[in-house]
Amino acid sequence: IGSHGADHHNLAKLQPYEINHQLVGSKKILEEKLRDKIDFFAFPYGTRKQISHEAFLLAKRVYNFNFTAVGGKNHFALANRYLIKRTGASPSYSLRHLRAILCGAKDFLYKREFEEFEELEELK
Repeated sequence: IGSHGADHHNLAKLQPYEINHQLVGSKKILEEKLRDKIDFFAFPYGTRKQISHEAFLLAKRVYNFNFTAVGGKNHFALANRYLIKRTGASPSYSLRHLRAILCGAKDFLYKREFEEFEELEELK
């Protein structure tokens, strides 16, 4: 189980104290309710436009693994655990469409979008 923020807000539009509430507050609530450590966070909306530099840095400090909403395969040895790709699937997808996603047939569509995240790593 991982956190997705306290209220599913666009983290790029929030002030630092609000980002703290979304990331740290939601983690604390989940850990108290579940009596277990929460190591995973999925950024709400999850594209580069919805993740501020402040949110990225805080998520990196607070969680061990952070998920984007940009699709594609994660190569274990090369993956950045703070910017994990995550491909969505819908019950409305045909089996053929789902197979194409799982085989990586659409990964080329996400390549440029994921490259936008490199800026976050460079701003350390």
